[in-house]
Order: sequence, then C-alpha cells, then structure tokens
Amino acid sequence: MDDSDPDTDLTQIEHLLQTSEAIRRDGHPRWMVLVGFLHDLGKCLCLYGEPQWGVVGDTFPVGCAWSKDIVFHEYFANNPDRNVPQYQTNPWHRHVAYDHLCNDKDRAMMEWVLKFNQYDLYSKGHAKPDANALKPYYDDLFAEFLPEKLDW
Repeated sequence: MDDSDPDTDLTQIEHLLQTSEAIRRDGHPRWMVLVGFLHDLGKCLCLYGEPQWGVVGDTFPVGCAWSKDIVFHEYFANNPDRNVPQYQTNPWHRHVAYDHLCNDKDRAMMEWVLKFNQYDLYSKGHAKPDANALKPYYDDLFAEFLPEKLDW
C-alpha cells in the first residue's frame, strides 16, 4: 500500500494492473502497457528501508525541489535537498520546468508522459483486477520485453 496515494486503498500490484489494463483497453502499444505495469515498482523499496520521500511523488531531477502541488509533499521533509535554495524549482511534466535541461527527444517524450499520466491518475477504482486471469497476458508481455532473469 502507498500511504501517499489518497486515491486508492488497493495494493500496488492491483494499481499497476488497473493502470496497465486501462492502457491496453485503449489500444496503446504493448510497450506502453508494460510501462503501466512497471511504473510504480520502485515503491517496493520502502519494504527494504527506503523512506517514503525517496520513492513516491512526482518525478523531479535529483538535486531539485518538489512542487507543493505534489500530493503529500510533506513526505519529502527529510530530504536534505529541501534546505538548498538553488534546488527550489518545480516538476517537469506539470510546470514545464527544467526545459533548459531538455533536448528535442525529451520534448518529444513529453507527449507520452502526459498521455501516461491520465492512466496513472484516472484508472484508479475500487474494483480489483483478476490477477490470475490476467497472468497469461502479462507473462507473455514480460517475455517479449524483459530478459528471463533480471539483474538487480
């Protein structure tokens, strides 16, 4: 469970399946369905002692501040970068910050980031996906894009 996500009380795996199934239902490429499934897996690092502020919330470049628009931005309170004035800026995908760090490929990817956000944010519901029924599809998807054994 992600304490910082006020929109759902489902497990992370259920949220990942909701997100990826919404992407699949809308006919997006299989790679994007995979992204939907993988997008929050970093949150499992909390199970290994990583603090919430280090694994949840909007994405921002390392060493840069977070926006107060991020849900539960107070989870970042223990981040040492909080007290560095030159790091106090806003997220790329919402406020178009950091454009000076972008190249043409980054700007082209913005379209996909914005497209993906709607599935992460608006695919949440109370209905639990049937993981057992979906397993064959995802086993095939993983085999297509991921090596048989991941090197962690």
